[in-house]
Amino acid sequence: MTTTLAIHFDPTAIHAAVDSDGRLDLIALGGNKAGMPMAIHLGLDDSVFIGDEAEKQMQLDPAGVVDDPIGSLIEQEVTSQGGRASTSEVLLARLLTEVYAKGVQILDKTPDHVLVVLTAGGPKEEIYVAAASRALIGQVEFVSETKAWSAMATHGPQEVDPDLSGVIGGLLWRRHGDTPSGPIPRVTREDLGQTETVVSSTLQPAPSVIADGTRSVFEADKPVEINKRRKVPRILIVLFLFIGVAAAIGYVVLNQLQKDEDTPLVETPLVTTTSTTSTAPPTTTELIEETSTTSTTTSTTTSTTSTTTTTTTTSIPPLGMVTVSSVGVLLDAMGVPTLLSFADPADEVLLELETKVGSPDSDTGWSEDPQCDVPNVRRVTYGDLEVVMVDEDIEDGTPGVDAVFGQWFVAGAWATDSSIWTIERIGIGSTVAELREVSTAFAIETAIDGDLTGYFNFNFINILQDDGINGLTNATSDIGVVLSMWSGNTCDRRS
Repeated sequence: MTTTLAIHFDPTAIHAAVDSDGRLDLIALGGNKAGMPMAIHLGLDDSVFIGDEAEKQMQLDPAGVVDDPIGSLIEQEVTSQGGRASTSEVLLARLLTEVYAKGVQILDKTPDHVLVVLTAGGPKEEIYVAAASRALIGQVEFVSETKAWSAMATHGPQEVDPDLSGVIGGLLWRRHGDTPSGPIPRVTREDLGQTETVVSSTLQPAPSVIADGTRSVFEADKPVEINKRRKVPRILIVLFLFIGVAAAIGYVVLNQLQKDEDTPLVETPLVTTTSTTSTAPPTTTELIEETSTTSTTTSTTTSTTSTTTTTTTTSIPPLGMVTVSSVGVLLDAMGVPTLLSFADPADEVLLELETKVGSPDSDTGWSEDPQCDVPNVRRVTYGDLEVVMVDEDIEDGTPGVDAVFGQWFVAGAWATDSSIWTIERIGIGSTVAELREVSTAFAIETAIDGDLTGYFNFNFINILQDDGINGLTNATSDIGVVLSMWSGNTCDRRS
């Protein structure tokens, strides 16, 4: 049978997997790990290090670190913190070569096909094509990350880490092709002349990890480590209110969860501590639950009832420097908050961002953009955040005169790592179920015909007269994960 090697670079990790002899396996790219860090280091002698080796060099020579490698590879020239430069084509070719060589070493043969999963928001396909040609790894096929995720959702194994969806989904896409939208068809026992319902399934069993040397599955008593980002915690009922767009913004925490003695508390991944008494008042980063339990002891002559009260404190993650909302961007929400509202002067918004966030990673300057419906826009990025400034009047002289803040867009690392999310703790990596849970108005539909990718819109406060927050997920079902979010209709983000 033919062998297909799939390679996927995401913002935090590099993964490889193989489809051979009818089964899927992950390639151990570093030690006993199923993947290796997405890291690039540029040396003084024009040397290039990637993955684990890059992280080792970072400790010795921080100036050689390339920040946000996937984002940096979008540009033609890539620079390190110390100003050392290389081209995106050369660096991407080095990444492909290293992963391909490791795959050949572990498989002990050359794969018949190489499949590269194109990272959403990463380098364009033409850069991958040029890099693959430079890497001399043979004929390479490419598939978009969204198609890989869709194939994973339909045909993939259960309970696989989401970070592996791209590489495993790519192999499943090559097996099955584009996945139709909609739920998996059901076959009923009534159709077969029986009485109970069963679900038709062609799901792939969970993959193992093959390593160098024995090329066998790791021993059961030595579990394989998988580089992964933390899951987004589930908030039971958390609602903050944005008020005011002129001088300040206030928000209110709903800090008393609904009590129900007959219903057990829902388990969440948040850290909880329990004590018999609690006198400290709740803060804006805590929710307090109080439950009462009653025990009764009965004898032939007396009946005694005693009641004890326990207090459970559930911590929620702190807000970072950037908090997004349907009315703009809130800076330093946990300190001295500054609200950058849509329609605020562009120069003032960019000055505040530079003061509190730092210098931008990229700036397009004023230009026409086919994705945007205004004559002139300026797209400025700060890590995973992009802000779009709008100049609707091109006849008033120099571009940028009377320009305003028109849109923000977030994609990349999960919010648990970037700390960019809404006050309700919705961000990249949140699930569709969590969106439904905290939204007052929520809708989701298929974004692209023939694809499981979802397009959603939600709002938290009905009284706000705005367009809410939009975004894309890898599926429309409750287990779908948020891939990108934006507010403001200046530029089209659905494609």
